[in-house]
Amino acid sequence: MTKIEGKKYWADVILRFMSLHQLDQKEMAQRLEVTESTLSGWLNPEGHGISRKNAERIRFVCRDVIAIQ
Repeated sequence: MTKIEGKKYWADVILRFMSLHQLDQKEMAQRLEVTESTLSGWLNPEGHGISRKNAERIRFVCRDVIAIQ
């Protein structure tokens, strides 16, 4: 998986989780323990990438969405 594919994958996981649990970006950022601007950057295709540490946090928080994919 390329870096761009990985970023798109994690953004999709986050967006699905937000939709499933009816969360806005502020609430999702709190769950992921990041700032709203960091989350916004992750969701923006032009934004910065997601570190391995943060990918693990997303994997943990969004595990229910990942399990049904």
